[in-house]
Amino acid sequence: MKNWLGAGLLLALAITTVPCGAVEVPGLYEARVPVVGQGRTERNAAIQKAFIEVLVRISGRGAIGTVPGLAERIPQANRYVQQYRYRAITPAPKAPPGATEPVPDHILWVRFDKKGVNRLLRQFGLPVWGATRPATLAWVVVDEQGRRQILSNDMQHPVRELIDERARRRGLPLQLPLYDLQDRAAVRVSDVWGNFEDAILQGSTRYQTEAVLVGRVYRGFGGVWNARWTLYSGGQRQDWELRSLELAEVVLPGVDQTAETLAARFAQVNHDRASNDITIAVSGVRTLADYRRVATYLEKLADVEKVQPALLEAERATFQLRVRSGRLAVAQAISLGDVLTTEIMAAGPAPGTPAGGPGAAPANPAGGPVTDPDPRRVAIVPDLSYRLIP
Repeated sequence: MKNWLGAGLLLALAITTVPCGAVEVPGLYEARVPVVGQGRTERNAAIQKAFIEVLVRISGRGAIGTVPGLAERIPQANRYVQQYRYRAITPAPKAPPGATEPVPDHILWVRFDKKGVNRLLRQFGLPVWGATRPATLAWVVVDEQGRRQILSNDMQHPVRELIDERARRRGLPLQLPLYDLQDRAAVRVSDVWGNFEDAILQGSTRYQTEAVLVGRVYRGFGGVWNARWTLYSGGQRQDWELRSLELAEVVLPGVDQTAETLAARFAQVNHDRASNDITIAVSGVRTLADYRRVATYLEKLADVEKVQPALLEAERATFQLRVRSGRLAVAQAISLGDVLTTEIMAAGPAPGTPAGGPGAAPANPAGGPVTDPDPRRVAIVPDLSYRLIP
């Protein structure tokens, strides 16, 4: 009891800084589509568009409609709808001069059933990307008639609007730098334009993101837009270039390719042979609130189907997890969060196991074997060991 009370006092007084390498993304199974009126035909068409958007966001795959067999399920999108509602666009938009098509006057908001969507993707062998996703920092320089500037998080710019909207649609936690005095001292416009890796990555450590995206956008001869993109993630570098008369066609693929690359690393494909049980031990669990926090966090991991307590000890809890894609997938998902940190277990017997090895009786100073004072104690060797971050 003293340990629990003391821990509560320490937790109340402690101030801890933790990495922000991952973000919990809300609303992954929701989408908004502009519509004309509230008729059934328009609604069904909009629901199908929203369904495709959600499937792309959850799977991390942009070409979701080309998956054999899955395209036939798109017209059945209504089966997966959990809730929908309309919102009028105000002020009412006006059609531009010469326009022949009606202008959308409402936004249809749709929420799809999470379990149904996940089941459908796994049925076709597609990955399911959970809500905990790697954060990405984007250094983007736009050259406008020879004037170059780095886009910051408080700047209004067409390129920034395109990036923000696409990142939202893909469920990608992407942020622009503050570009305050500290950033300006660390990263210059010429560093980003020249893609000087050392300066950019060093200046990005302040934000502690999983990935760093570098973009250079400019308009060349004949009004052609050009963009050069570089993604630094997982110790690897990926480069690609784009050209088009349309600004969106060189900006949006920068976000799309980033989402595809990160999804390939972190979204897991379910295989029946990989489904199994693993054991996770977590130290630093001193109060009931700590226990609930850990259990809730584990239950929210995309790859976890079931969480059960296995053993409770002083400042340590062990859980049995039913998972879909094995131990590596769970460890990778946990590494993105800021709740648990890896703990290196000291070599030696597991808690509750006598020093002589499994099944051996503890030593008796008087000679001869003795009985374990708690016959209910079970020796559990965890597959993964972590410490709870306060």
